[in-house]
Amino acid sequence: MKASAPGKLNVTLACSSPDERGYHPLRTVFMAVGLREEVEVIPADRWSLQTTMVDSAGNEMPLPAELSALAPQENLAVRAASALLQKAGIRGAAQLRITKRVPVAGGMAGGSADAAAALVATAATFAIDQDYSDLARQLGADVPFALAGNVALGTGYGDRLQPIGQAAARHWVFASAAGQGLSTPTVFRRFDMMGQPHTPPWALPGTAAGPLEEQLASALADPDPRPLGQLMFNDLQPAALAERPALAQVIEVARDSGALGAQVSGSGPTVVALAENGEQARKIGSALESLPQVGRVVVITGPAGGARIERE
Repeated sequence: MKASAPGKLNVTLACSSPDERGYHPLRTVFMAVGLREEVEVIPADRWSLQTTMVDSAGNEMPLPAELSALAPQENLAVRAASALLQKAGIRGAAQLRITKRVPVAGGMAGGSADAAAALVATAATFAIDQDYSDLARQLGADVPFALAGNVALGTGYGDRLQPIGQAAARHWVFASAAGQGLSTPTVFRRFDMMGQPHTPPWALPGTAAGPLEEQLASALADPDPRPLGQLMFNDLQPAALAERPALAQVIEVARDSGALGAQVSGSGPTVVALAENGEQARKIGSALESLPQVGRVVVITGPAGGARIERE
């Protein structure tokens, strides 16, 4: 069986200081986008992994070193499939064939999308009829959203989801950084060193849904994308920029090229820009492609659906 799951962006991301477990409570609005990871699960005698990276046109790209060096059991998708078989009491293994489209270590949760697709494909391949939502949360904070897709408010560590109603289609431009990605733990450590962000109290984690989320729900449903652009923010952006200062120019060029909003996506180093329409998105993308610190530009729409079966 083959399944797919979407990458994501954080339209807003409020982050507080780490709790007693060392994790950072979040309050974020996720949007799934039409850049999908695919995982095919084939029953086998032992676990094995084949990973291919392709661009939006389907052309094969070099696999980043951090992925090619992974043993199968170190890969999150293989861990997801193995854990689901164990949960279901099935003794078995599989070959996983992963086709990656989401930039690696780019703040778009490509690894979590792999895990979500692996759960769906494994359940279908081995006829497992069990709920695996708890397992998804154990695998990673972004895995539940990759399963659900569309648009949702994430609280806790981003793993507790509250779907947000209707959302109009938006045009997004993603510019992934040339060279290595950014380690999420590294960005969070820098965030801690820099002190608390100046996020409005009603947007901080642990508070009841406040005015910002009411405005966001309205802006997401509005056919006019401009109100949404005005509400975008990311508390991790200063930390990501401190680790990768060249990203500031990417954001500036996106805004100068007509982006309604532009910011680091998640923990970076991908920059995401909201465009008024498809034509404007292509214009922004062309401007960003000329920057030496940009390795890849993708023009895409969102929201997109969650993990699903693609082929039996």
